[in-house]
Amino acid sequence: MNYTFFIEYHSIVTQVFPLNWLECNLIDEKERDQVFYRRKFEGSLTFGGKKLCEDFMLFWELEQTDPCGQINLLILQDLNIYWEGYFATSNGKWDLDAATFTVKPLTTDYYSELSQFADVQYNILESTPIVTTSVYGGAITYTHNRWLMDVIEYLADKISPGTIIASEFFTNAINPATLSTNLLTHLTIAQKSDIKRPTSSNPATTAMMSWNELMYILWGMFQVQWIFDGITITIEHISNWSSTAGIDLRTQEIAVASNKYRYLKEEMPKFEKFKWMEAYEENFIGVPIWYDYPCVNQDPESNVREIVLNVTTDLEYIQDSVNAIPTEESKISDAGFVILCNYISGGNNYIHYDQGKYINYGALNMHLSWANLHDNYYRHNRVLIEGYMNASMIPPWSPVTTFFSAQKTKVQEINAIVCLEYNPDNYITTELGEVYFAGEKGYVQKAIIKPYNEINFTLLYGPEGTENTGEETELEKIINITEVVSEAGLGLSHYYAVCNQPADADLHIDIYLTCQDEDAETCNTDTETINIPTGSTNGTCVVAWCMPVAKAPVCIAANHHDTSGAPGWTVIWHYDNSYYC
Repeated sequence: MNYTFFIEYHSIVTQVFPLNWLECNLIDEKERDQVFYRRKFEGSLTFGGKKLCEDFMLFWELEQTDPCGQINLLILQDLNIYWEGYFATSNGKWDLDAATFTVKPLTTDYYSELSQFADVQYNILESTPIVTTSVYGGAITYTHNRWLMDVIEYLADKISPGTIIASEFFTNAINPATLSTNLLTHLTIAQKSDIKRPTSSNPATTAMMSWNELMYILWGMFQVQWIFDGITITIEHISNWSSTAGIDLRTQEIAVASNKYRYLKEEMPKFEKFKWMEAYEENFIGVPIWYDYPCVNQDPESNVREIVLNVTTDLEYIQDSVNAIPTEESKISDAGFVILCNYISGGNNYIHYDQGKYINYGALNMHLSWANLHDNYYRHNRVLIEGYMNASMIPPWSPVTTFFSAQKTKVQEINAIVCLEYNPDNYITTELGEVYFAGEKGYVQKAIIKPYNEINFTLLYGPEGTENTGEETELEKIINITEVVSEAGLGLSHYYAVCNQPADADLHIDIYLTCQDEDAETCNTDTETINIPTGSTNGTCVVAWCMPVAKAPVCIAANHHDTSGAPGWTVIWHYDNSYYC
């Protein structure tokens, strides 16, 4: 193997001759919580010395004239590109007596520009606002939301102009992670103060966010990761990424009898906890995903992995805190963001109303509660293949959940000679995996690539799991009906119906009351009907209390309803209990 080295400065290319190349390595390693690898330089190159004064004088001249200027480095192996990087003379160390310059180059790849600006914050409110409406005891309209996909594209274009965004997870009609109707195709994001005060004449004009901050939010909520090919950023659920067969080390003498391994105990917490900025209802507060096995980390000082997001999704808590419980308003910060799960009906955007997966309770934006996010998007990549999800922390616990996939937590270090280019995305076949781990494959956690073709691999092993290959499950059709009683003297019950999906036919729900006064006299009201037209998701009616005698009723003895006009729909009632016997 023959290595040659060239630097490029202001379009001038010069061959250079480092003194210590064989002491340096390249390293393949994943970025944390990401699916892609970057090949980085390990060690430092030294140029110059008494016998190579020409190299030293070249860098010394650049140091004197432009110490911050970027110098590109190209390494060829047998005239093929082996590695590319860059540095500045101010990044290195100088020994003027020995006439040497020593520097560690940084990587040049598709991610270089992205990583350079990924932590720079930009104002996401520069994208176009859209209108969305919630229906909960009446309609509230929010006019300062932004489509989440628009914000992703906006930030990507800021850090790498012209970049294309692709995501089946956020755009397909069938979500590839759940194999069911995709409820994430119309997500919006808003500055929280605009959700607290939707009618304010002074809406927010600035909401600063970086690419890395948004990607951390999406990772925490949905377990999505991204890759970049220089043109397109692809954002998909962790279950989307798969590996194909790579090299087989069983035939290499250097790799034989390397059957030693350990566990990544530091990556095996007993509890996985999740937290919004604010939450009140139990499904939004959520419970940890946890593992009742001695093989996970049992140390209470370090056995918790926590995701904390500067986001609030408990929309009704915000509404109630501002409107119904003013003393709670101070608990809702103006800072941070609100992400809403929307659907389109009749050309209008509405917020989904769903049932919680932990507590069977209906609420706006419930799909983005921790309970529902876990149930839908957290069945992959768990610490163990079995654990507790949406389970009470008080015995007796609910049945254990078998997840679709688990993390690789068994670690082996093994050496190999690799003469051809290998791909760290591909899995590796080893004696340890085939003989002792029942055919498990090794996945590259880290690879130290030496100039003489030896690679020191750190491989991860674990169960392959069972992927979700089921057919699409039909979304249960649910109608939530909320009663709001007027002040007692008015004697009116308002009923607001919200479907969790557009009506597939004209729906009719009849309601009448039996009222009772303080002398136990009763009467029945006339029947009123909630009508929900085909394609709509909302309906309402008002039922007037009857007066059996000339006295105001003190309670409602019964609330009768007929749901035969909504076949196939489950109707869940939320009564205003303050006026019931």
